[in-house]
Amino acid sequence: MSQTKWEFSKKIDIPTIVVLMGIAVGGLSYVSEIEKDVALNKQSIANNAAVISEMKTESQAMFMRIDNKLDKMIDIIHSYQTNKRNQ
Repeated sequence: MSQTKWEFSKKIDIPTIVVLMGIAVGGLSYVSEIEKDVALNKQSIANNAAVISEMKTESQAMFMRIDNKLDKMIDIIHSYQTNKRNQ
């Protein structure tokens, strides 16, 4: 039984270099796409925050109108009850 010795050589084959360059280019492309996605997400988040703020302002105004209408209705009911008692 003969044993084979493992040897490491210092030479690098051209296909190995090509594969490593391909991996590097792919990795850089992937990171670049992630950076683009992050920038788009930041813009989307800022836009959503502005929309939420606008909706909050609009809903507060709507609630104030509802509150005023309810106050008027309460006043009408109260005056109706007062007039009914006085008769």
